[in-house]
Amino acid sequence: MNSYPVFSISSAAQTTSELLFGGAAALALLYCVFVARRQRALWPLFVFGGSMLLVSYEPFNNFLGHCAYPTPGQHTFLSYLGQHVPVSTWFIYMFYFSVAVPFVMQRLEQGITARQLARYYGVAVVICAAFEPVFANVH
Repeated sequence: MNSYPVFSISSAAQTTSELLFGGAAALALLYCVFVARRQRALWPLFVFGGSMLLVSYEPFNNFLGHCAYPTPGQHTFLSYLGQHVPVSTWFIYMFYFSVAVPFVMQRLEQGITARQLARYYGVAVVICAAFEPVFANVH
């Protein structure tokens, strides 16, 4: 028995989302390459790779949080525990973490105050608070 609501999303909306977030993921990769070249270190590319793998947590998180994506007609990237994750979510993970982590790491290496770190944290909270509800409360 499926306890989640069944709702759908158009293929055009999914494709638009995939293009938008795929572009953001590509820009995030370019940023990580830029940081890696400038610092002559591979860790920014590892952060990007880790961000790509982190999407594997999404079905488990959704299972525990009783969340669901629109499934009929979904462009599915990953599916387990009865949870189906759309392709665009994979792209979201790629830019969501792989920009913020290198940015903050660079600031920490340069030496920042606790006040500056708190400001960065506050900005991140505001951005996430503005971004997440758009997708979390569609239906």
